[in-house]
Amino acid sequence: MNTLSVLLSLFTVVVVQRVFKKLSISLLSGVIVMVLSLKVRNIPEILSWTISSDSFWSLIATVFLIYLLSGMMENSGDYNRFSEEMRTIFSNNVDSFVPALIGLMPMPGGALFTAPIVKNSLPKENSLKLAIKNYWFRHTIEFFWPIYPAVVLVSELSRIHPGRVSLTLFPVFVAAFLLGWLFFNGRQLPRLSKPRSFFNLLPLIPVLGTGVLILLFKVPGWFALLLSTSGYAVFRRRYLLKTLKQVFNKWDVFLVLFLVYIYKVIVEHSGVGEGIAAEFVRWNLSPWILLIFLPLVSGISTGITQAAVGISLPVLMEVFSSTYAVYTYMFAVGGVILSPVHLCVVLSAKFFEVEVFDILKKVFLPLVLTLSLGVLVLGVIL
Repeated sequence: MNTLSVLLSLFTVVVVQRVFKKLSISLLSGVIVMVLSLKVRNIPEILSWTISSDSFWSLIATVFLIYLLSGMMENSGDYNRFSEEMRTIFSNNVDSFVPALIGLMPMPGGALFTAPIVKNSLPKENSLKLAIKNYWFRHTIEFFWPIYPAVVLVSELSRIHPGRVSLTLFPVFVAAFLLGWLFFNGRQLPRLSKPRSFFNLLPLIPVLGTGVLILLFKVPGWFALLLSTSGYAVFRRRYLLKTLKQVFNKWDVFLVLFLVYIYKVIVEHSGVGEGIAAEFVRWNLSPWILLIFLPLVSGISTGITQAAVGISLPVLMEVFSSTYAVYTYMFAVGGVILSPVHLCVVLSAKFFEVEVFDILKKVFLPLVLTLSLGVLVLGVIL
């Protein structure tokens, strides 16, 4: 059964991670359970699809360039100066506002982009707390921002204009941000101040440059990062070789990315989404349970929003009208935020040296409340 296979695989990832504390081992175990339970026999083809996939290599390039750019900033001292300036501007809320702002740039593993800024700005803060806030506020934007690939995919499959999709989902973003603020910052109000020195904001040039290239010129994320990183490296070339050595020493991160992608390929090419839908019909379960369960589980099992939408929306469009496509997107994002194979939570946990499931446990309740409020609000709007 597809439903049982996915749940058993995810359970294996959780248990093995708890025992061995090694994400590569837990992901490999989850992949093996998925392969055995689904009786997948075309392993060579799956490996070939992964290795030959353009999206896989763009993912590797993106993460590599993020590490390279942030490493040069750290080695040159720019990060420390920038972090101090961010703390001046945002006070103790750097870990909330900066991830949300950079969340405007869709890229794989985007939480890693802001992690060094957050950590350097609040060096005395608890690492788990920083990891949670960096992860949560980075993904509040994804609930509605129109240039995320999954929003475009929803628009294409449902024939609803992406602007309308985005505006409909905007209240979900507001709910996510405000609930996250209450849960992780309490009742304190944000305070903003003027920067002391604009020179200390130098790292914003490659960051904003990447955003401009992605948002305005529609440049692929990895290529935008390549241009920004190359430009920055010209001015900080004395730190390039040292940083390259440091990045190549992070080979275990790229092994994890490889395993995550194999998991995604297995789910996509095994017809898991359609299989789960067929099982729900056979069990005579309510279509509303399917509307919630399919995108949520697809998001948890793939860790990629557009994959979760691509798996679940075509099936749900056979049961519901196109109006309900926004529900599919909302629950897909929710599933991705709870996914132990989501790149952002994997890379955040590694960077802050905390457990993946410690992060996921803390975001669970605000996420449930966000999705619940989202259902109520969308019910009124639609």
